[in-house]
Amino acid sequence: MNRAVVVFAVVAVLVGTPFVSSEVFSKDLDTQTIVVEPSSYYAIHFGIYGYGSIDYHFEVTSGSPVTILQLDKTGYERFKDGLDYSYLRSVTLSHGSWGGGVSGIIWEMYFVLINNGAEPAPLEFAAESKPLASLPVAGIMLGLVAAVGYAVERHFAPPRSQEAGQIPSPTMMTPRRKAIVAAAGLFSFLATIVVLPDLMEGITTHDDISFSSFDLMVLLWYGTLMCTAVAFLLRLRLSTVRGDPEVVLASLAHRLRVSGYRVSKSPGRLSVRISTTSAIRIIAKPASEGTSISYQTTGTPAGFVILIILVLAASSLAPIQLVFAVFMLYRSSVFASDRVLPRLFGMPVPELEGGAASTRMMLVAGLSEGMRVAAEAHEATRAKYHAWALVLVFVFLIGYGQASILLSWHTGVEAWRAYRLLVGLIAGLIAAIIYWGLVSRRLGPMLKDLKVWITRLESALSREAEGVPPMDGEVSSFELVMESYGEVPKWVKARRKAGIFRRPGYWFLIFFFSLYAVGGGVGAIIFVSTNIQFGMILTAISVAFGSLASFMYLHWRKRQNEEDRATLTDQTGRLQTLRAEMETYLGSV
Repeated sequence: MNRAVVVFAVVAVLVGTPFVSSEVFSKDLDTQTIVVEPSSYYAIHFGIYGYGSIDYHFEVTSGSPVTILQLDKTGYERFKDGLDYSYLRSVTLSHGSWGGGVSGIIWEMYFVLINNGAEPAPLEFAAESKPLASLPVAGIMLGLVAAVGYAVERHFAPPRSQEAGQIPSPTMMTPRRKAIVAAAGLFSFLATIVVLPDLMEGITTHDDISFSSFDLMVLLWYGTLMCTAVAFLLRLRLSTVRGDPEVVLASLAHRLRVSGYRVSKSPGRLSVRISTTSAIRIIAKPASEGTSISYQTTGTPAGFVILIILVLAASSLAPIQLVFAVFMLYRSSVFASDRVLPRLFGMPVPELEGGAASTRMMLVAGLSEGMRVAAEAHEATRAKYHAWALVLVFVFLIGYGQASILLSWHTGVEAWRAYRLLVGLIAGLIAAIIYWGLVSRRLGPMLKDLKVWITRLESALSREAEGVPPMDGEVSSFELVMESYGEVPKWVKARRKAGIFRRPGYWFLIFFFSLYAVGGGVGAIIFVSTNIQFGMILTAISVAFGSLASFMYLHWRKRQNEEDRATLTDQTGRLQTLRAEMETYLGSV
């Protein structure tokens, strides 16, 4: 039912917002004649209040010259009050026409026709405004859809049952509802960030509320960035259960691993991969009644790469990264509701005689951890493989350029123009093929080997979870764990070599801090001889950003070393314990 409500909400907002925005705020002005009297002005107003476009055309045939100003709300208010103002575009026409279009984030726009001459100035004017998504309409539609969806869910939702061992909560709000409330709060907070500065200025100065298109875009971008960060920092409470936090997490990790999820465990928390872009962090803390379980949305390396690209590329469509983050937040809440909450209660494995249950738990953990490390190494190596493919483009361009230059040295201008493209393409293609062959020869076998290991471990994990014995010719789960242990150091090394692709956020900051450090250093060298004070300031900026970049790199390397040591230590300890458990169990049979 929740998915149907969400789909309905998305479709209603995406379809309804453009339609209602167009009906309410669009203007289609056919060609009309406007006469601007001498020493006066005439203003034409358009309101988009979001995303849209305005097309316009002016034509002057006689009379005094007319100055046409294109202003936003702030510029128009200052022009009207006789203050200094800034304009978007300006043109003066005595005879002829002028037109164009503007699109993107537009709140309000004015065209001011000024006649400073002694004669009336008639001119013809035509325009059309097309609001694609007005923010007030989108807010109203979102509120209506949320109200309808909430009412439908309340009417059709089955009674909420309480799991055995779950401690009752005073509110008992479902994880999905919490995520919806959090998403609504984030979008409301974004709207407040965008509107509040101009609203407060209007209240304190007792003037009309004015919105600058540039200010609106800046506030929208920074507000979206802030709300996106909050979406990943939110920690939502899931439940309170009886038991010790580490015992509860160990049982939950086992159940999730049995179900085929990739789980990494650290003191007090679990990290579970949901999809190629989304992950969830489950936190357990001691409480007066047992263990308090909460969760936090996070992303996979691929998810954070997409998010970084959206942040950098979507300056004109700033809310898109917040929509992506809210989608990940809701997906985490669905996973917490449908996958985590039921697995917090019940027996970890079927009760078996002797040490069979403990041995099976350790086999499942060994297979799952081996598969996780192998999969992370495979993903990191594959990302590295694809990154080298981008370098291939530069190799091709270098080959093309070098062949073109060499050809120009030994031929005339006409022959060089005739054969440059053909020879350059052939040389670039040969260089690219040689380069790609070297990369494939180096990384291809590793990718195939890792894929084979992932398939073997995944098959054994599924078999062990179902309690099915291995078929003839298949190795046992214990033998496979023992065999995979010898490969783990190699997988950890492969994962480490591609560390830049596993933590793109760190390297994103390191890159920009280093860029600013180098830029400040170059600027300091340039200005130190002409303006020593400015040169010293640039030197301080360069040192500060260089220190930040070094700190981020050292912190990343420290975490990487700790993670590698923890993985190897955990695998060694698990193997030793499993070997002892197997010997004890076999001795008792």
